[in-house]
Amino acid sequence: MILTRHFEEYVLAVLLRYHTFPWDNYVDTSIAIGEGLSLTSKIPERESQRDQSESRHLLNYLAIEFAFSIPKYPKAGMVYRIHHRSGVFGLFGGVKGASDFYMLGLRYNF
Repeated sequence: MILTRHFEEYVLAVLLRYHTFPWDNYVDTSIAIGEGLSLTSKIPERESQRDQSESRHLLNYLAIEFAFSIPKYPKAGMVYRIHHRSGVFGLFGGVKGASDFYMLGLRYNF
C-alpha cells in the first residue's frame, strides 16, 4: 500500500565533495557528504509511522551523494543520494528515530 502525503522540505546544509578518482577518464565520479538542518511543513508519513518516537518538523539532515558523468558530456550525469533526517539520538526534541530517502536522478549543470 502506497501512502501519499504532500509536504515541503527546506534544507540548509554544507556539502564537501571529493572528485579526483583514477578512473575519471572513463567515468567522472564524485562523492559528497553534507550536514545541516531539515525543516518540513508536515511530518513525513515515513517518520510518523515509526514506533520508536514522535518526529519533529526540524531535524538534523545528512546527505551522502554519488555523482557520475561521461567525460565527453561533463554537464550531464546521474546522481544517487541518501537523504537522512534524524533526531541525533534525542538531541532534536527527544527524537531518537530517523528516516532515509533514497534518490536516483539525472543532473544537468547549466
